[in-house]
Amino acid sequence: MSAGFSLESAGPGRARISGRIDVENAAEVFELGLLLSGDGPGMEVDVSALTTADSVTLAVLIAWAGRARKQGKGVHYSGISDQLRALARLSDVESLLDAAPTPSG
Repeated sequence: MSAGFSLESAGPGRARISGRIDVENAAEVFELGLLLSGDGPGMEVDVSALTTADSVTLAVLIAWAGRARKQGKGVHYSGISDQLRALARLSDVESLLDAAPTPSG
């Protein structure tokens, strides 16, 4: 995994990410998102430990959600910082973070 970024399982249908998503690691972090597509209908991802809240971070989260939807699954983000939520709102993409259903369980 990328230095400064971590993706770990937090139980069935749950994951936790932490650290930085930036220009230098965005492509690698995006590919790590493949791990988010488990066998169930979706994944809940805790993003409260992210240390970045910028357009690169937002783009990766939206790309993960888009990939999941293409697979007929959902990604629900919990712990979104006020700063990242405000950026999503300003960019008129907030619904893309919330559009995926929360997995049951």
